[in-house]
Amino acid sequence: FYTTSAYAFNEFSQIPAQFAAPHSDHGYDDDGDLLYEYLVVEVHVNATFEGTYLVEASLRYPPYGYIDTVEVEVALSRGLQTVEIMFDGWVIAAHDVDGPYDVTLDLYMDDWSYLDHDTYETGSYLATEFDPTVPMIYSHWTSKAPAIDGVYSAGEWEDAAYVSLVMDDPGNLLDVVMLVLNNGTHLFVCFDIIGDLTEDDEDAAAICFDTGNDGILTPGHEDSFIIWGDGSQVHEVYDLGIDCSPFDPLLPYHEGLAAAAGFGSSDHLNADHRVFELCVPLDLIGASAGDLLGFVGGALDLSSYAISYWPLASDEVFSNPSLYGDLVLFSSAPPSTMIVLSGTGGSNGWYTSTVEFTLTSEDEEEGVNYTLYRLDGGEWLDYTTPVTVSAEGPHTLEFYSVDLGGNAENIQVSSVNIDMTAPEATSVPSGTLGENDWYTSTVMLSIQCSDGSLGSGIASVTIRIDGGFWISYTSPVSMSEDGVFLVEYYCTDLVGISSGIQELTVKVDATAPETTASMDGSTVTLSATDPTSGVLMTKYRIDDGEWMNYTAPFEVPGSGNHTVEFYSIDNAGNAGDISVQLLDNGSGGTTVFGVDLWTLIIVLLVLAIIIGISIPLIYGMRRKAKVSDAKAVMKDAVSPIAQLYDEPSPPPPPADEALPPKKD
Repeated sequence: FYTTSAYAFNEFSQIPAQFAAPHSDHGYDDDGDLLYEYLVVEVHVNATFEGTYLVEASLRYPPYGYIDTVEVEVALSRGLQTVEIMFDGWVIAAHDVDGPYDVTLDLYMDDWSYLDHDTYETGSYLATEFDPTVPMIYSHWTSKAPAIDGVYSAGEWEDAAYVSLVMDDPGNLLDVVMLVLNNGTHLFVCFDIIGDLTEDDEDAAAICFDTGNDGILTPGHEDSFIIWGDGSQVHEVYDLGIDCSPFDPLLPYHEGLAAAAGFGSSDHLNADHRVFELCVPLDLIGASAGDLLGFVGGALDLSSYAISYWPLASDEVFSNPSLYGDLVLFSSAPPSTMIVLSGTGGSNGWYTSTVEFTLTSEDEEEGVNYTLYRLDGGEWLDYTTPVTVSAEGPHTLEFYSVDLGGNAENIQVSSVNIDMTAPEATSVPSGTLGENDWYTSTVMLSIQCSDGSLGSGIASVTIRIDGGFWISYTSPVSMSEDGVFLVEYYCTDLVGISSGIQELTVKVDATAPETTASMDGSTVTLSATDPTSGVLMTKYRIDDGEWMNYTAPFEVPGSGNHTVEFYSIDNAGNAGDISVQLLDNGSGGTTVFGVDLWTLIIVLLVLAIIIGISIPLIYGMRRKAKVSDAKAVMKDAVSPIAQLYDEPSPPPPPADEALPPKKD
């Protein structure tokens, strides 16, 4: 006994998805014949995490009987959702067991990691409520037998009936294309195993027949033919074992019996892959042209152990003749149907008008019974008279004929393409958009064309600028020069219809205007030029004042130095650089000999003060000097002033002259 540590339940990872009963079921009749083509089981799944899941469902009957298995891959979002499982009604009818039926359900991640299991019991059904019609193959007639050599030559099987086993039953795991032909005496079958890219000796293919197509195992009949990867061949019949191995074409009714294993390319895949070819004499299986045979076929890839069967993805199919499909042996060459289209032809296989098609069928032996056609995957209709197609766009016309012997030709396909509407062209300029529809940068011009969702598509775009040469437009056009340009363009679709010529005027001015100034005294005149979009306005201001619109020459008031700033704007919105002009307006007062009066007065006053101070100083020096030194003193004192004014010094006073009294 052991007690774990404490855990919260939400500490553990949650299951990504699980079944959530109750489930439900119902029969589904898809053709209105009051018989069920499918038994549909609606399985409820609760997904915790969004993702891709696999649901495998097996249908059984009590106590241990097996009917069918279906696998469904489904993308689930979070929450409770319903997954539909569809069991083929013909398989239920073939087992001839009434319901209710047991359904076992298994849920997996997309990597086959197991998630959940559940069981469900359906409602009550009678086996006779389900449509017993088994899948059918029409073996086409050929006048040229394919070579049974294991080599899929180009076009060798192009007239054969074509069955993709994976597409026919998603439960099949090996991608196989089965092709069937007959020439009235022999049946030719090819297994083009495009899902097997390895060459193994134990790869195999087999075909089996229900003699008389009665669903009964008859001793000495129910032939099966096997070809292995190493080339080994086995022919077996029910309850008697091997008839011959390898095939013996010398035995009675065995003439032409052959099989071959190969490895190479085919019309369906260029890469090398496994190919098996078989030829069975119709006499050997008790059949003749025109018969309806019980038939089953299958192939095995040993390396992956993937198997595919027709008509049902089940191992039981080979051992239960009631599960065989039907193989119709055409008794002669099928009819041939030709088509004639009439209308106004354009280019590249398109028409520029409504189209009428006429179908003509021929059959050299039995004669044509009827011809069917359908347009764009719609309902098949009897062809009696020419048919008109009037809707625009690409159309797919399918048709075939059936002769009086029941032989149907391969479905033929013809394209009917109608485009009666001209394409449309538009221009998309890109750049810096200024004012008045002018661009102030390089313009990149793109041309965009449309032919509508049903049109033939655009073949070409053509452009020219200013009446020049028409050139093919392939990429956006750069327009970097200033100027006004006329762009013309149009487009043409694949059918040959052109749009009308479209025009676009592109105006480019990426250059700012230039402004100059001239002065006459205090009068300023501004002049602006812009050769492309033209000058819209000129602005100026004086001494960092308010910006004003320039309309005429202006005066700069006030004396002294002034700053005039100015610039211009063009019609595209380009603004020029601000220019600066210095202006000297003088003092503005009276002048004397060109000198301002007040300046002159101030200078004179300064000189007067200097002189007034200098004269007393000079006389004081004379008084203190001795008479004998007076001359020298005066010379020393006056000399600098005399030199300054470039005048001779005054003579000294006489020696006997009395000095003036000192002033108190």
